[in-house]
Amino acid sequence: MKIAFLVNSFPKISETFILSQVTGMIDRGHDVYIFARESSSEENQHKDVDRYGLIEKTTTADPPKNKLHRLISAGLLIPKGILKRPRRILESLRFSRYHRDAFSLRMLHYSSTFNHEDVDVLVCHFGHNGNLGALLKRTGVDVRVVTMFHGADVRQANSGSKNIYKPSFKESDVLLANSRDTMDELISLGADYSKVHWHPVGVNPDMFHTLHDGGSEDNMVVITTVARLVEEKDVETAIRAIAALPLTALESDIRYQIVGDGPKRESLENLTRKLDLEDVVQFEGQVKREKVIEFLAATDVFLLTSVDEAFGLVLLEAQAAEIPVVATNVGGIPEAVAAGDSAILVPPRSPDQIARQLSQLIRQPSLRSKMGEKGHRFVAENFDVDVLNDELESLLKKTLNS
Repeated sequence: MKIAFLVNSFPKISETFILSQVTGMIDRGHDVYIFARESSSEENQHKDVDRYGLIEKTTTADPPKNKLHRLISAGLLIPKGILKRPRRILESLRFSRYHRDAFSLRMLHYSSTFNHEDVDVLVCHFGHNGNLGALLKRTGVDVRVVTMFHGADVRQANSGSKNIYKPSFKESDVLLANSRDTMDELISLGADYSKVHWHPVGVNPDMFHTLHDGGSEDNMVVITTVARLVEEKDVETAIRAIAALPLTALESDIRYQIVGDGPKRESLENLTRKLDLEDVVQFEGQVKREKVIEFLAATDVFLLTSVDEAFGLVLLEAQAAEIPVVATNVGGIPEAVAAGDSAILVPPRSPDQIARQLSQLIRQPSLRSKMGEKGHRFVAENFDVDVLNDELESLLKKTLNS
């Protein structure tokens, strides 16, 4: 098969689930192309980007960010496009159908840049890229469209126009959801139930298992959060939970490391100073994939305090690394962990309750070890990325032949 992945930007260090699908299809012998709306501004990238030569397989639209420049660019694209692909040009300007992407003239730029006319399948990650896939299918590209929703796109629809993904719902041959919670949300937004399939993201469990070293130095318990520092991750509650720990009563020293970056970092650092936790809390920033694995290898307890989470790939990674998890009982998180075995689930915004659960794990290394073993087994049995890529390949073939 010839497969084109439609994504927001590429490469993006936080979207390893897309990279895993791309390399998985290449490993299975398929011709793979990547079409990105925007170029990536990230300096860090996964080693597989170079190993598979993915930059050479990527086309990037990159419409001008300045509105005036974008208007001027559109003025050049429209005359050329009307002669070559008139249906595509006119469709990209359907404001009532493509909303902000049409008004901003970005859809015009995206659709004009797409040049993979002979692909068999478009795999569109996130609903707005499903809309782009729908446009291409409507205007002459003979292709099957598979759109995968990841939760953030569903949140956008629920907080704005409920009809924003109507083109994607109508033209996609298959709609994939990363969790059953996302499935329910798609159906409530109007997606055809018969098109919606559950397809979670996965990891290579052995990658983490072999690197796990059983913890850090003597008498030190390391608690780790890996997350973008944004409102929905609610890292503030995690810091307040650390502050609520009876640090002087515990026999172990505590270190809490926050891996990731984002707009909330400054306020979180201020909160850390206010709570006098500067010797305990460490902000590690955004790091390369390999470094995330190193952090997990030296972690004793993984903490995720999101108030909204579609699934949580990092929870799979933590369990694969044999780390017990304390996480909030929201969204798709209950699907991503073995609650009661490898993970303890708590209500969101409950720092005192989180502190109690952390204290229990800090005091009981044997419990941490048992939970870690169960977590690795849970991920290996349910979220092995190789198995999931086999299932994706089978689904794409079935869709192509239907």
